[in-house]
Amino acid sequence: MRKTVISISGIILVIIAILLLTPLIMGPWSISAYQNQLSRIIQTLYAKNHVTVKVLRYHRSWFSAKADVRLTIKLGPLKTPSQNQSHQLLIKQHLIFGPIIFTRNLLGRSKLYIAKIVVKNKSNTPGLKARSFARISFDNTLFESGSADHIVVRSPQQTIIINNLKNRLIYSPKNKTMRGDFNIASISSTQQITQKQAAMTVDLAIKNIQAIFNLQKQGLIWYGERHLKIGSLKAHSPKSQSTSISHLQLSLKQTQQNKKTTVVLQLQANAIHSPKIHLGTSQLTLNLKSLDSSAWQHFIYNAKSLGQLQYATTQTQWPTLVQPAIALISKGLAINLKNLHLNTPNGAVIANASFDIPKQTGKQNLISLTGKSTGQIELQMPKSWLLKQISQFYSHHLTQSRLSTEKHTSSKQLAEKTVDNWIADKTLLQANHHLLLKLELKNGALSINGKSSLFRFVKQRTNKTG
Repeated sequence: MRKTVISISGIILVIIAILLLTPLIMGPWSISAYQNQLSRIIQTLYAKNHVTVKVLRYHRSWFSAKADVRLTIKLGPLKTPSQNQSHQLLIKQHLIFGPIIFTRNLLGRSKLYIAKIVVKNKSNTPGLKARSFARISFDNTLFESGSADHIVVRSPQQTIIINNLKNRLIYSPKNKTMRGDFNIASISSTQQITQKQAAMTVDLAIKNIQAIFNLQKQGLIWYGERHLKIGSLKAHSPKSQSTSISHLQLSLKQTQQNKKTTVVLQLQANAIHSPKIHLGTSQLTLNLKSLDSSAWQHFIYNAKSLGQLQYATTQTQWPTLVQPAIALISKGLAINLKNLHLNTPNGAVIANASFDIPKQTGKQNLISLTGKSTGQIELQMPKSWLLKQISQFYSHHLTQSRLSTEKHTSSKQLAEKTVDNWIADKTLLQANHHLLLKLELKNGALSINGKSSLFRFVKQRTNKTG
């Protein structure tokens, strides 16, 4: 009996020793070790060139630690590194080491966690009033939830204000998966832009943002689904005046199978208004099939690299996307545009399109690739809408050029004459108050409503005999 008691006591002492010693070795001891851990997480979850982290203070005790962290957010590098726009946010952290952690979550409820570490983040600085709760499991999966009442990111050229943000995130480095959601009450942005040596201010206001994502990283791309809803978006600038979009919904789905990628993009908006555009419910579905996954990833990598330049991007840098695009298209792909529906004041404009480009070998260019493809575009539009668009074009054209030959003809009369000519030569087909247009492309030859066109993407070779 005595031996049994001693054995049980020994086991209990070993368990207690393990529970006491494990927190001692679970968390990082040095500021450099913690800096490396945070940097790896930040670079994985965010654009590493736009968000960097610096541990300013790290004080370690047996069961926990406290740290002061500075986040630096780059709003977009300009032409030279010295012109970088950046903003710094200070965060206080409380780290609690596992394996058994009993603490309160964001809701103030006490809960028991089996985890490597729990991190509580908090900031009450003027530019950031936020808090978050994160835990890392023994397989390094990150579970994070947070809320922010007010975030202000400011630089000499731009100010961004975010109100009432709530988010949840689960990230598994082992499985390379990431899923979560976030909600934002409002985002406002004011930006100073210089165009042709003239400075102007662009204001942007977005309300009621909801996003959901479920992704898995394969190669350089996060495949999976992304869904975004925006209650309203308003933009204002001195040149374009104001543009507004209400109830915008965006869905992007990327899948990969047998080294081929499929991309499906869906857009819908209840209303779009600007000085020249007034649309009701509008939508489209864009489907890219049979993309070579390796070429697609290479194209996306180059597009992201170019996007990181932002204002520094020049016309000489855009051609860097041409060769990746040609390499992607030459591997073969299928493009489908379904149900492009624009609800104009004159009626609905409806378009559908499909293109198939076969896999090709040898040195290619965009013209030769197009010449070997097949496709069609079907367009239906109200006649009154087309007359209005052409009339506006002629009105601007006549005002700018002051053509003497047309000075006694109104833009409306010119538009009616143009449309009547198109109907007469069957370029447009009329059905009641609507006009129909069908374009077909086959082996480089373009036909309009079944009628051959003189335009060809690739010239036919002729054999000379002598």
